[in-house]
Amino acid sequence: MDFLSIANAIGAVIQDGQLLVNTMYFGLPVEYRTEQSDWQLYSGPTVVSGLVEVRTTTLDGSRKGRSIAVR
Repeated sequence: MDFLSIANAIGAVIQDGQLLVNTMYFGLPVEYRTEQSDWQLYSGPTVVSGLVEVRTTTLDGSRKGRSIAVR
């Protein structure tokens, strides 16, 4: 998969205090972080607050997509 493809393959929203993420490609790993914390693997709806960043990664984790901010 091309690196530019994974950069734009993600959508995210915070609904009722939970981070919900969707990707164009099933199984594509997603990472998130809050307030400049370390990146964590997203595995399902997660309770968050404040500014959250999300990004996709390649399956082997060697390359990361651009992050997007979610409020």
